[in-house]
Amino acid sequence: MLAPLLGLPPGTMTAGQATYDLRRLRVHGLITRIPHTNRYAVTDDGLRAAIVITQTRTRLLGPALAATSDPLTGIPQLRRKLDQLQNLLDDYARREGLAA
Repeated sequence: MLAPLLGLPPGTMTAGQATYDLRRLRVHGLITRIPHTNRYAVTDDGLRAAIVITQTRTRLLGPALAATSDPLTGIPQLRRKLDQLQNLLDDYARREGLAA
């Protein structure tokens, strides 16, 4: 049931993966377990985080990436800034030992 929400084929997510994901969301205060049930509720911080991520994708990243992939747009400074952002993210991932 969770796999399709993540864009995965149904049945591909194991119980262990779901448990891990729920635990991480709980540890970060994004969800809370409803007592005496196997259900969770989104916290105020979780809702704020979801809104920020959604709005960032919708208003900023989507249009910016579309503009940089269109050869007819004359926005070379946007392409440079996105390249700089990618380099910063790569550097951060290397420093923190995260997979790139």
